[in-house]
Amino acid sequence: MNFEQPKQSSWQMPNLKEEWHEITRTAEAVNLPAERILAAFQSATVEDLPEAMWSELENTESFHAVQPGDVEKAKQIAVSYHRNWEAVVRGFHNHENMPAPMILVVGHKKPYLVAGNTRLMFARALGKPVKALIARIPV
Repeated sequence: MNFEQPKQSSWQMPNLKEEWHEITRTAEAVNLPAERILAAFQSATVEDLPEAMWSELENTESFHAVQPGDVEKAKQIAVSYHRNWEAVVRGFHNHENMPAPMILVVGHKKPYLVAGNTRLMFARALGKPVKALIARIPV
């Protein structure tokens, strides 16, 4: 008998230097200094993304526009943003380590996706559990 668990992709800490452009874009969108957002992500940990948080997440179509099993819709959205969706799907199928999506929570405002929309869309379409780097900034 084989009691091994099916392999899953692992979510890992994203490279914050590579995501600096997304952090600065978010700083403008949420009216906070980029350095403060970076510091919050540097002290955050990768954790399970609660369904309730995902359903309220701003700056993404990953929850409401993409339904489980709807890979074509995820592909259509990714193509419209000129994203390399094939690498993401290949990563899930090959159980590769994936950079965790980055989510910012400021005070009691709705959570805001900083980076990882394509990964989130295909995780939802493929029915994969998601972990995210969730930074919290009190106000």
